[in-house]
Amino acid sequence: MADIDWIRDAAGEGEVLLTGDKAIAKRPLEVRAVVAASARMFALASNQLTGGEKAQRFLDQEQKILKRIAEGSGPYVISVTGHGLAALKLFE
Repeated sequence: MADIDWIRDAAGEGEVLLTGDKAIAKRPLEVRAVVAASARMFALASNQLTGGEKAQRFLDQEQKILKRIAEGSGPYVISVTGHGLAALKLFE
């Protein structure tokens, strides 16, 4: 499934999106999909992690992620690092 499709579909269902691809914030088609769907997306800062490490990274930042979700609606893409969260500028 193309990124633009799952972004649209999942965000349309009110889901918070988790991805290992922070480059979504730089690709025009994906950015348009994030903006159009008012998506709330959290993207791992590193794609050099194993599956288990990826899951643990999200779990380690869970409280910060939940706080950001509670602060308001999208659209946004937030980078999830080992040290916390950082908002990514959406480039169209």
